[in-house]
Amino acid sequence: MIDDEFIEHLKSLAPASADLELRSLSPGEDDESNELLHFIRALTSRLVARRDYELTQAWMTVFLRLHFDIILESDALMSALKEWKLYQAKECSRLDNLVGYCSGVVSFIRSPRT
Repeated sequence: MIDDEFIEHLKSLAPASADLELRSLSPGEDDESNELLHFIRALTSRLVARRDYELTQAWMTVFLRLHFDIILESDALMSALKEWKLYQAKECSRLDNLVGYCSGVVSFIRSPRT
């Protein structure tokens, strides 16, 4: 899948190079050539696949800091961002539940038994 190849490439870069890649994304003329839209969709697909949660959070933070003015002007980008936010909230909740469960198990194991 193209999204996976792009994400794997981005993961292989040094932080400064990844930042440069994010800065160089272009809005294009239409949805097909809109690299910003493709980036949001690629991050959404990672959330749907339950992969790279922390990394997608970090990249989205940088992405929004760099391109928020363009995103606010585009209905397509705002729509894609809303979809990303929906999946981000679901994955955040799922991970919170897992951490809570693991914490409970660790507390049980550590508790003295009488």
